[in-house]
Amino acid sequence: MESEQTFLQFNGIKKSYDQHQLVVKDFNLNIAAGEFVTLLGPSGSGKTSVLMLVAGFEGVTSGDILLNGHSIKRLAPHERNIGMVFQNYALFPHMTVSQNLAYPLKVRKWSTKRRKQQINTFLDMIEMTDFAHRYPSQLSGGQKQRVALARALIFEPNLVLMDEPLGALDKKLREQMQLEITQLHKKLKFTVLYVTHDQEEALTMSNRIAVFNQGIVQQCDNPHILYEQPSNAFVADFIGENNMLKGHCIHQNKQETRVMLSNNHLINVNTNQALQPNQACLISIRPEKITMLPIKETTDEISPNPFIVSFSFKHYVGDCIRYYFTLNDKNTNKEQTIIVKSLNTHHPLSLAPKDKVQLTWSVKHAHAFPCDT
Repeated sequence: MESEQTFLQFNGIKKSYDQHQLVVKDFNLNIAAGEFVTLLGPSGSGKTSVLMLVAGFEGVTSGDILLNGHSIKRLAPHERNIGMVFQNYALFPHMTVSQNLAYPLKVRKWSTKRRKQQINTFLDMIEMTDFAHRYPSQLSGGQKQRVALARALIFEPNLVLMDEPLGALDKKLREQMQLEITQLHKKLKFTVLYVTHDQEEALTMSNRIAVFNQGIVQQCDNPHILYEQPSNAFVADFIGENNMLKGHCIHQNKQETRVMLSNNHLINVNTNQALQPNQACLISIRPEKITMLPIKETTDEISPNPFIVSFSFKHYVGDCIRYYFTLNDKNTNKEQTIIVKSLNTHHPLSLAPKDKVQLTWSVKHAHAFPCDT
């Protein structure tokens, strides 16, 4: 990203709450104006701490945060002119919807006429005009979240922080709100720094996603690259669903890596990281990238990675069917489960327990990572 495009900048940010253990370790990131960037990671990974540092609710241990080229780390929260949306809505219970929306405008001393115009605009935008005189206790969860979002945007901040804003909603309503937030973002072009632990939510809404683990950003990319080309085993395992197989490298060239799996089966995978001969590695293959073939239909020409497994059971989940297979690890004499996801668009395979099936996949869809990642 070019420096002149940078709107929000993190330079070497570190955060410790006890002066011993760092919850954020050397965080560096440039965010362009109008970008929607999500901080994604498991609980305790440091993503919410970064949000609190930007908001000014926590102080930076070391490093600097720049907004439009100016340091904000010594500014009080109210001086940063940043909107914020919380999971618990944080609406004033004694104020109506209109009064909640008016509050940030009054604080900023907007005129009565200008306030009224802006409130009406945003009530119409979030389709809450008929609810203007209701109190939060009279609203549904989705309605409360719309009001909270409108209150964070109504004073026209350049940056909006969102901390798990949809976590309290049911699945259908959460998906609806994801769409509404992204549409508002495209229309108003504000910059978003969003925190969630929901991978699907991050993939759906973001321009870029920064994946956190133990205070360190493992990878920051657009959703497609993050999903299709993870930089290490943690990202591959955390984003979406993966089959992780143990093995060691036999040899490698620029296009392919030859790997011996722990069940003494040779496969070819994509070369995306340097591996030395005999180096232990983890193979990542997503369930939807695997093709199932009855044994009698397989040939070397259509099966670049022939892989024989035993069928265990399947789960019907509506839009797809999840097949579970077992693979015997000859080194440990333990069984490993391999999951294959097939779209529910044709008649499913008729399989009985312990039936043998051949699994195949394209070399480009399998990745090898050093075990230490």
